[in-house]
Amino acid sequence: MLSLHFSAGWYCTSGSTKTMPSDAAEGGRCVVGQYCPEGSQAPNECPGGEYCQTTGLAMPTGICLAGKLMIDDINIKFICYVLY
Repeated sequence: MLSLHFSAGWYCTSGSTKTMPSDAAEGGRCVVGQYCPEGSQAPNECPGGEYCQTTGLAMPTGICLAGKLMIDDINIKFICYVLY
């Protein structure tokens, strides 16, 4: 049996036949607010205090700097707002 090496930025369910699946039953590309390290079987939500600004991330985009607050805007974690 062929063992696939799932691509970073993508997640693949068990039984997937592709490293970058386009069929939702086999997985997909991580969306804004998520990241998928190489070999992911499910997307990871961007952790608090960090932001995930684009699709297909292998790791969060960055950390919110001091004086800024991460806002979960309808479960899309990618903007750091300045605190006043």
